[in-house]
Amino acid sequence: MMDGTPTNKMTEWVVDNLVKGRIDHGSSTSSATLPSPQQLQWQISPSVAFHIRATEWAFEDLVSRHDLSVLEFGDFGKDAIKKMGLSPDAFVQMAL
Repeated sequence: MMDGTPTNKMTEWVVDNLVKGRIDHGSSTSSATLPSPQQLQWQISPSVAFHIRATEWAFEDLVSRHDLSVLEFGDFGKDAIKKMGLSPDAFVQMAL
């Protein structure tokens, strides 16, 4: 199992470099030659439709049995924690 550190580092790098104009997005004319998108028409059997609906119900039931609480802490962030010589991930895990 892995935490979000690698993904977070990559995201920070991408955002930072986008803001600084360091990422070349290529030509904006490339999409002009593409055909217009067309809606796909799916042929789904009654059995498959039933299983899709049953899966949706099972997912809705699972989600309804969970709670989510979010606390936004703005007093200091990871840079302040790093200046303390601590890992931000370990800091939050100990706080929990």
